[in-house]
Amino acid sequence: MWKFLAKVGVSALLIWLLLRGQDVGALWRQLLAVERLHLIAAAAVLWLLAIPSALRWSKILEAMGRPLGLRATFPLVLIGLFFNLTLPSSFGGDAVRMWRANRAGLPAATAVLSVMVDRLIALAALLLLVLAALPLFFARVADSRAEIGVLLLLGIGFFGFAIAIALDRLPFSLERFRIVRGIAQLSAELRNVLLTPGRAAPTLLYSLVNQGGVIVVVAILAKGLGLAVSWPDCLIIVPLAVLATVIPISVAGWGVREQAFVTGFGLLGVPAGGALTLSVLFGLVNTVISLPGGLVWLASGERRTGKNRMTMGMDGE
Repeated sequence: MWKFLAKVGVSALLIWLLLRGQDVGALWRQLLAVERLHLIAAAAVLWLLAIPSALRWSKILEAMGRPLGLRATFPLVLIGLFFNLTLPSSFGGDAVRMWRANRAGLPAATAVLSVMVDRLIALAALLLLVLAALPLFFARVADSRAEIGVLLLLGIGFFGFAIAIALDRLPFSLERFRIVRGIAQLSAELRNVLLTPGRAAPTLLYSLVNQGGVIVVVAILAKGLGLAVSWPDCLIIVPLAVLATVIPISVAGWGVREQAFVTGFGLLGVPAGGALTLSVLFGLVNTVISLPGGLVWLASGERRTGKNRMTMGMDGE
């Protein structure tokens, strides 16, 4: 609980720092003035992004020899989104996904490792997207500190992945520790997906579709708010902002995302108030589209577990 309270404190502090000197009333009016059509379109796109997430997880499970089709993984992804919103930990939804997958018939180790590999591959795609947008970033941003910061971030990220896929090469003597055996197994499964073209291509593609969809959502919301934010602007800043929220220091990324939006879009000449409103609106839409996962959770009661095991085992799409 103290960790959760610390994250709440970080989120509150960052948002308070951003609100200082801002006309809160004007920000609120701008938030309410968003065009409804754009708001609905953004919410629809964001909700549909659960589909490539579910497909990516299905491909990972297939690579692990435990194929589950979209009909099995999609509701579990929706449930995970809901619990990422409602549980204190930002990884609470992943834990629920692991638990439900295990109750549905997957071995516990497979359920845990598949979700962790799923998370890491999504992060790999995010790093690739930032790398692809790097020439555009250098062309649009005239700030040497920002350029160095992005290069360091990418360097650390790719170096971390190089380490991650080689951790099962640890000295044999360390394998007597359970945590070391778990890390080694995770490393082997991650390498099994990322270093096999037939597996890496679809999983990374689904991840890129997912991250690209988030960029589209932010661009739609920016247009709905009447902000002078272009599609290239979103391509440059949104992946970096999402990457910042991966750091588990706040509640559901609140505060960190707002700081990243204000700083990033500010480098492109977007007023701080507009960038802050855009980030808050994105966070609110993300919250709303996560709520249906709670209905899926209620509809998939424990009395249906046995039935689910049979359907999931037979579904191999």
